[in-house]
Amino acid sequence: MTTDDRDPAELPLIDREGLLRRVGGSEEVAREVYRNIAEGLPGHVDRCRQAFRSGDLELLGRTAHTIKGSAATAGADRTASFACRLHQSCREHPQDTALLERALEDLSRNVEELLATIGGEEGS
Repeated sequence: MTTDDRDPAELPLIDREGLLRRVGGSEEVAREVYRNIAEGLPGHVDRCRQAFRSGDLELLGRTAHTIKGSAATAGADRTASFACRLHQSCREHPQDTALLERALEDLSRNVEELLATIGGEEGS
């Protein structure tokens, strides 16, 4: 995924066809990717929240970067973009707690939407 200036909300929540291309067309592997995302993302978002509350911007940025990579692999472009925005905000605006909090909440809401959608995709 490339980072650009588009609003993350304009990106697709899931690019299932892109994921299938990356996994050689295997529905089974795609379902496994979704399962891994569904199992891992909630813990990563919790870690982000804890890091924000404790002021650990290094951990917050690293965890956002991890989310970005996982989401991009799964074809969850919107989530990857929100995670990228949080990661960049940690690096470029570490003193702007309102911006960081907004970026974290945007990511959290998007992850909830993604997980609800993936729940339906796993059975596909």
